[in-house]
Amino acid sequence: MTLGANTAPITPADVDRVGADHTADPAAAGTLHAEAYTTQRWYDFEQSAIFARSWQWVCHREKLAEAGDYVTTTVAGVPVVVVRDGDGELRAFYNVCKHRAHEVVSGEGSTGTLRCPYHGWTYDLDGSLLAARHTKQLVDFDPSGICLDAVQAEEFAGFVFVNLDPAA
Repeated sequence: MTLGANTAPITPADVDRVGADHTADPAAAGTLHAEAYTTQRWYDFEQSAIFARSWQWVCHREKLAEAGDYVTTTVAGVPVVVVRDGDGELRAFYNVCKHRAHEVVSGEGSTGTLRCPYHGWTYDLDGSLLAARHTKQLVDFDPSGICLDAVQAEEFAGFVFVNLDPAA
């Protein structure tokens, strides 16, 4: 599907216009105007206003049953990795290396560490940096301050969910 060309940001007036015909009476209910379904700007708005701020299903917990099991997904256009750490805790991170913003892992599987294939930066399953090639000679390089950015992760009724909103 090709989305419409109008990519101007959504304004409060645009949101008001979408709900202008809203009624609680099912017999009189209508539908949203076509722009809300076909334009890039509405798609982008929904991604940031809805999907990036609400709990999103990732997988069934059996895919993350053992330490080192991981799955990757995309939430609101953002790459995420969910992993079971060595203590059995469920963790999620933005799947973006802190070095050059490359995807750290892809697909799903089991691993002892999360290793970026681009330059080999290696993270523990808790997101902390374990190794970064060619950094030992750097005077001010402190790996203890570098870690993958965490995303909220929860299990509910056997399912794994993530939420990009830290305030959720």
